[in-house]
Amino acid sequence: MDQRKIVTEKFVQDWIDKPLTRFVLVGSGSSNTALMFAKAILERLIQVEVSVVVPTQISTLLPLLPGQGVIFCACSQSGRSTNTLDAVKKIQAAGYPVTAISANPNAPMPTACKSCVAVLCGEETVGAKTKGMTASALTMVLMGMELALAKGLLAQNVYQETIEAFYCAADCAEANVETSINWCKEHSDLALAPHVILVADGMNCPAVLEGALKMLETLYVPVFAYEFEEYLHGVGNTLNTNSWLIFVTSDTGDRARFMALYDFAEEHGSHDYIVSTGTPTGHIGELFLGTSGNPLTLPFETLVPFHVISALLSEVKGIDCDKPQFSDFIQRLSTKIQL
Repeated sequence: MDQRKIVTEKFVQDWIDKPLTRFVLVGSGSSNTALMFAKAILERLIQVEVSVVVPTQISTLLPLLPGQGVIFCACSQSGRSTNTLDAVKKIQAAGYPVTAISANPNAPMPTACKSCVAVLCGEETVGAKTKGMTASALTMVLMGMELALAKGLLAQNVYQETIEAFYCAADCAEANVETSINWCKEHSDLALAPHVILVADGMNCPAVLEGALKMLETLYVPVFAYEFEEYLHGVGNTLNTNSWLIFVTSDTGDRARFMALYDFAEEHGSHDYIVSTGTPTGHIGELFLGTSGNPLTLPFETLVPFHVISALLSEVKGIDCDKPQFSDFIQRLSTKIQL
């Protein structure tokens, strides 16, 4: 945050005099969910369309785009994603420059791009990325904000309020981590779940997308993320005594209906947990988090418990996240460039 002007300077210079109608953000895995964070925030903040695509979708999307005003960004923390590199080549062959977002600017994917914005997260050796994912999301948000401010698309007072909210969210993080650790220790029975469903609404939705990915990467069970309304249309038929659900709710959404769903699940024997913000729900075993009070920072704030669950419950299950589940998976499936 402190270095945002320096980190984004070249990106802003490259685009300050060019039209902006749309961002197209390309990435896989944790990079993809990081970009979903940015989409949720930037579309609300600067009212510019943001599309997040996996690399294999790029060939279908390119013919549909106008020739001007589209900014492409490709995200890969390691910079070694084979599919993202392939997408970069296709985008640039179509005449669009690409800005890389990576913690390794000298890696193959960033060096193939026109420019690179560095993700300042340092080295991260665990396969299930946490700080890199968070830093990638924040970097893309700051890129969009700084460009929008420079182009007059974002008012100075709104910019400043949002920046202050992110600093406040960072100030809340340490206490939220500690609260999440204590909650996770009290509810270690979650490690017994054969599968888990995460349900959220509004700005909490990007957090549960990443939360589901982190949990399945580290606990080795299926984990699904649903937007609240989507859960109501069919998924609720799966409720039974073997259901394990985590509800993520803020008091800016439809809290009453959310709690009605929680109560309904409880009546049918489901194992249910709540992560809440704004005001507590008052339910036993609730995990209540402090926030900035600005809904734009919610994805970062409500993500914290899922990173804690991944770290602690994987230990409860005897899973060593420093070691890949399958030592030859990356090589066999060619997901990363081998250096």
